[in-house]
Amino acid sequence: MNPNDKAYLVGLVTEAKANYNVDHSQVYAFGHSNGGLMAQILVCQESDTFKGMVGLSPGVIPGKCWETKATKVLMVSGNEDLYLAPCVNADNAKRWGGYFKCGETPSLETRLGLDCEEGAAADYDSYYDQWKDHNCALKGAETAVEVWEGCEGPGGKSKVRLWTMEGSSDSPALSSAFTQKALRFLLED
Repeated sequence: MNPNDKAYLVGLVTEAKANYNVDHSQVYAFGHSNGGLMAQILVCQESDTFKGMVGLSPGVIPGKCWETKATKVLMVSGNEDLYLAPCVNADNAKRWGGYFKCGETPSLETRLGLDCEEGAAADYDSYYDQWKDHNCALKGAETAVEVWEGCEGPGGKSKVRLWTMEGSSDSPALSSAFTQKALRFLLED
């Protein structure tokens, strides 16, 4: 990441707000891998602009975020990620729960099916299959949804979720249900 990436992204949002009808309370960051790390940086250090984030295999949370005014953090990871141990994203979610003053232990809320579209053919490409990515081989409700309750951070009522995709790694083949549910997480109170 370039040290000016953060300023560039904040500038894009500032320009959009100046030229379009943007709801300032509904600006979120969404990123995968290094983009997920940047999403965390934005909600940690630029929470006057970014109110929440979704990070897919986002890496370690950057620094301390005790003063963030962001209110929504969704961490998504595969339990067979070869780049980041699954405990890294679980620890990240727990740290965000600490920043938002949530209960210490999450509860399992539900399970979701987010890998590929229903009925998609499994693709056993040996290149991808070695990392269990992009193969559409997961069936059923493979994603555990953990919820931290009672969150009240500096920005007000807050929420933290961890979605762990069992049998998946860094780059799962996501269904449209993933996008719908991630957006619902960000847009609902």
